[in-house]
Amino acid sequence: MRVRVEWDNESSEIECEIDGFVEIFKIQLESLTGIPVAEQEVEGMSLEATDSTILADALRTASQTVRVRRRAADAPRVCADANGRSGERRATRISAAAFRLSLNAVRHRLRQQALSNAARSAAGSSRRRVPHGELQSQEQLQMQRRIDGAIQQFRQYEDPTLHVSARAVMPADLVEKGSAFRAGSLSSDDLTRDLLRWFKEDFFQWVNEPPCWSCEGATKAIGMALPTPHEQQGLASRVEVYQCTKCSSIVRFPRYNDARVLLETRRGRCGEWAQVFTLCCRALGIDARFVNDWTDHVWTEVFSTEKNAWVHTDCCENIYDCPFTYEAGWGKKLTYIIATNTEECVDVTRRYTKDYQAVLARRTLVSEEWIAALVRARNDGLRGGIASAQRRAEVDERQELERQQLDEHTRARSREAQLKEEERRGRISGNE
Repeated sequence: MRVRVEWDNESSEIECEIDGFVEIFKIQLESLTGIPVAEQEVEGMSLEATDSTILADALRTASQTVRVRRRAADAPRVCADANGRSGERRATRISAAAFRLSLNAVRHRLRQQALSNAARSAAGSSRRRVPHGELQSQEQLQMQRRIDGAIQQFRQYEDPTLHVSARAVMPADLVEKGSAFRAGSLSSDDLTRDLLRWFKEDFFQWVNEPPCWSCEGATKAIGMALPTPHEQQGLASRVEVYQCTKCSSIVRFPRYNDARVLLETRRGRCGEWAQVFTLCCRALGIDARFVNDWTDHVWTEVFSTEKNAWVHTDCCENIYDCPFTYEAGWGKKLTYIIATNTEECVDVTRRYTKDYQAVLARRTLVSEEWIAALVRARNDGLRGGIASAQRRAEVDERQELERQQLDEHTRARSREAQLKEEERRGRISGNE
């Protein structure tokens, strides 16, 4: 629905969705006029309505024109973050980018809430089934939260509107290759390699210490801060704070977790990189999983239709099917590696090591029985949420094949296993 908003001798038209209309409408008015939600007064109607149909009907009756009364006006302020956003801006009207951010954040949260409710319903009691009924340690609680958080995070990568946004920032030839892949005329391996190359070389930027927004000088870390309401809209859970070594300006670096925001900022570290790359895979039709490594890294697995297997990719390093990279090239002492999406939760640690017995000796946070039962419970819950019987059978077939492949990998691989050149090299990301 298109609505005309008038306030303070100014006017503008906004596009609203009926789905979740009340919440979106309120935040749109605040973003457009600068009037906080609690202080908004719209002539001839109440914003206390919770039924979107009631409010939509009221707007139609008012010829889809609303007049917003101002009760307060804030002074101009200066704001800047590590992404070089804005300087001084008027409190009564924010930038178009910020307006889209606030609106998109509300839309995203509404969709996430609906998806979360559906997921909880589908998972049912399986979400509560862990060994011995109750959590027994802080380590178990932290592991459960991390896995559950990864599953929830992946739901945004399945948002069709986010797929459209992701394809909009890709080169036309890459989008065309995605169409060719979905039509069966291009291999998933070729498409994934092309996506990796573009993502690493042309799209995303690594950030160690963000440059100064004022003079572009170098900065140094001075601490952490809580996210502002604006940063929270981008699902920033924490903010790193830096100070310029030249002009002493303070630079904030919000660690955003909203993929829609990251499509705009296009910078970060492995977490931001892997989030957006995983979204781009899904936008092109490539089945993907988000991989959490308990020794502090994340990456993406994609399903190769040519290999009929899940394959390692790391967009930070621009590498494909190089699973020994972290153990051999980076020298990591791996422990737990869990892959998740909205259909599966799998312990894939064995794929990334040549010496699983040594890894098992380091897996001391929880018992093997407990982690196996937790992963199985989450996987069963996600499987129960797959609506299509055909898709459920396909996932079951893939999982059985993956179990066989991981068993074979464990038996066949040794310390002398042949390594690829990419797996021998040290880390590239973080040194750019």
